[in-house]
Amino acid sequence: MIPVDLAVGLLALGNLIALAFLFKTGQKALNDYDQQLKAGVKQPVFNTSELHDVNLDRQSWK
Repeated sequence: MIPVDLAVGLLALGNLIALAFLFKTGQKALNDYDQQLKAGVKQPVFNTSELHDVNLDRQSWK
């Protein structure tokens, strides 16, 4: 049986690895959000065209 601390540590490590892979995509989305705020948009909207290299279902965001 695996000690609980080790299991939690392995789960956390898996999450950190996933975050490392998603960092570039998240940074692009955050940059788009910041640009919309600077442009004076009161309520920024998620724009899928900014993330063209990510396989997104564009119809689900309309």
